[in-house]
Amino acid sequence: MMRFFGKSNKQENIDVHEAEKTIIRSQENLEAAASGTKLAVLDLIGDLKTAVEGREKKYQILVENIQDGMYILRDRKFIFANKALCEMIGVSRSEILGKTLKELVTLTDNYAEMISTTSGGHREYTIRYCIKNTTVKKIVTVWETISYDRDFTIEMGCEEADNPGHECEIAIGTVKDVTDAEEKEHMLRAFSSAINDSSDVMMMVSFPGSIMFVNSAFEKTYGFTLQEVAGQNPSILKSGLHGADFYKKMWDTLLCGQEWRGVVFNKAKDGTIVEDETKVLPFMNGSDVPMFFMAIKKVRRVYVPEEAQLMLHWSQGKLD
Repeated sequence: MMRFFGKSNKQENIDVHEAEKTIIRSQENLEAAASGTKLAVLDLIGDLKTAVEGREKKYQILVENIQDGMYILRDRKFIFANKALCEMIGVSRSEILGKTLKELVTLTDNYAEMISTTSGGHREYTIRYCIKNTTVKKIVTVWETISYDRDFTIEMGCEEADNPGHECEIAIGTVKDVTDAEEKEHMLRAFSSAINDSSDVMMMVSFPGSIMFVNSAFEKTYGFTLQEVAGQNPSILKSGLHGADFYKKMWDTLLCGQEWRGVVFNKAKDGTIVEDETKVLPFMNGSDVPMFFMAIKKVRRVYVPEEAQLMLHWSQGKLD
């Protein structure tokens, strides 16, 4: 296991490059060896040995530089941990070896209960913990492969080697830090809940113009469910009381990345006209191209169908 420690990344990269060169040289020597040249056979054996060592270095570099944590446990004590895992736990490599997880971090869940269930030699679980002596909280998912071995105990010079009947538990696992993902998901849930519980009508529209989301206030005000309007153009709410110039000015403002405000008359599913104060916010990407729009509407008045008909006859397109 100690092969994983030692050389710098620069030296390792040189070693891998040399190993790749020897593999190519081996292929050339293999062709010569096939012709019966004794010297070529000896060169081939030497090159293959060097190539295998180079391949080991590749695996070492991969393990050391992978973003996920990797480890080996013997009876729940670390005998190997890569760089990423040391950073997740907040300790150096020398501090982690020979320790259990409970000795290294402050667990917020019952670790023993979580890892007790094993199915087919594998187990998967989530751990929540704090890095010791800090307030930094972490959430990680763990996937382990489990085996039991007497010979491994003796080979590794374990304390249990004096007990020939002891089979130590060997766990080889990977750890993924999901702290940011879970926090973002929590924020999204809170944001979604706030939008859905709002008394204001809210609607999210993609660019170039398909309804992505409406809240419960929208459904109550306009009579359309999210399932009915999802993927539809917002024009399904047009009342006919606004002319083409009204919508052109709105879109020109939004496509410039500016907020638009105004009074809008929309038509509900049952034919009533809803007058509301509308604010539309454009959300742009790094290239100043709209990704989606958020419309927030405060209802001022609702006109019954009879009133709506009178309004249409009285002022076709004059409310702009």
